Amino acid sequence: GARGARVADGLTGLVAAGVVAAPLAAIVMGGLRPQLLALPGDPAFRGALAASVAIALVSSVVTCLMAWGIAEARRTLLLPTRLGRRPWAVGFVDLAATVYLAVPAIVFGVGMFLLLRGWADTFALAPALVLAANVLLSLPFAARVVQGRLAENGARYDRLCASLGITGRARLRLVEFPAVRRELGFAAALAAALSVGDMGVIALFGSDAFRTLPWLLYLRSGQYQGGEAAAIALVLLALSLAFFAGIERLVGGRDAGR
Repeated sequence: GARGARVADGLTGLVAAGVVAAPLAAIVMGGLRPQLLALPGDPAFRGALAASVAIALVSSVVTCLMAWGIAEARRTLLLPTRLGRRPWAVGFVDLAATVYLAVPAIVFGVGMFLLLRGWADTFALAPALVLAANVLLSLPFAARVVQGRLAENGARYDRLCASLGITGRARLRLVEFPAVRRELGFAAALAAALSVGDMGVIALFGSDAFRTLPWLLYLRSGQYQGGEAAAIALVLLALSLAFFAGIERLVGGRDAGR
C-alpha cells in the first residue's frame, strides 16, 4: 500500500545517500592531516592548483559559448519563424553535441597525439589539449540544459522581437539571457566542476612542466605519499563544490540552484 511505498522510497533514499555520503566523508576524514597545512608551501601543488583553476574557468566559458551556439542552431532549424522547420538537419547538430559521450577521453587524447605528432610538440600543447577534452566532456550536458529553455523562449518571443525590431545584442540582453540565465549558470558550474576533477587526457600529456591537481594526486599516490594524496583529494573536493556553488550563483543569479 501507500505506507509500504513510502517506506521503500525512504530506504532507497537512505541507501542512495549512503552511497554518496560515505566516500565523501572518507575523503574529508582522510584529508584532515598535517600534510594539508603543508600543501600551500609546495611549489608543485601551487602550480597544479593554478593550472586546474585556469583550465576549469576557461573550460566553463568555452563550454557555455559552444552550448549556446549549438542550442541556437537547433532552435533555428526547428522554429518555423527561422528556416521553415528542418528537423532532418537537427540530427547533425545533436551529433555534434553528443558524439564525445561515445568516445573515451583517452581515445581522444591518443587521436590528438597521432594527429599532431609530426606537426607540433604535443607536450607543449598539453594545456590546450586538456582544455579541449574538458570542453567536449561537459558540452553534451551543457547543451541539453540550455537548448530546451532557449527553444521555448524563441517560440514565445520570435515574432514579437521581429515586430519590435529587437535583434542582435539588444535581444540577447533583454530577452535571451534573462530567460536562460539560470540554466546557463548550472551549465557553467557543471563544466567547471567536471573540468577541475578530470583525469583523462592529462594522463597522456602530464609532465613536470604541466600538472593539474588530479595528475598530482595520481603522482603522489603512486609514490606512496598517502598523506599528501589524501590532502590533495580533499582540496579537489572542496574546489569542485566551491566552483559548482559559486559559479552557478554568480552566472545563474540569486535564485540559481533553488
